[in-house]
Amino acid sequence: MEFSFELDDLIINQVRFLDKILNGLNVANIEDNPDFLINRESAGTFFLQIQILPKNRNTVPIHIFLEGDGLRIDIDGIPETFEWANKDLEESETMVSNFINELLTSYILLEYFGNRTTMSLFNSKGMQTKYYKLRSYLPFTGMFKKASEKRLFFPIY
Repeated sequence: MEFSFELDDLIINQVRFLDKILNGLNVANIEDNPDFLINRESAGTFFLQIQILPKNRNTVPIHIFLEGDGLRIDIDGIPETFEWANKDLEESETMVSNFINELLTSYILLEYFGNRTTMSLFNSKGMQTKYYKLRSYLPFTGMFKKASEKRLFFPIY
């Protein structure tokens, strides 16, 4: 893994963690994957932002933030949708890996109710596998969403 900027070992380990998940899906690593956009302008020793942008597919917008103290995933503009400290990543590596794998391979239904959102994950047979109640505590999040809106997204992989 060769980046054109310097990264701390904590961030490099997080990139390797994500690359391992992608390798399990038989897709390219983050650096070589055309579906992943690395925000090089904001990259720092202890910070790396990655956006998943598959071409020609209706997939959920995902931003991944690799930070010195942990890993954060924002889904469809909902800040801090999922977040793990480095300690949690080490102690629950399999659980987090399985979750990210499922996030990348599931149909995702987001239902918005103001600043409350539910997220359902479905497998390829249409069976619901997970259900999450999400809530943003940041001001103005969701204020531009309709009072009640549903959005269905295809799997990224």
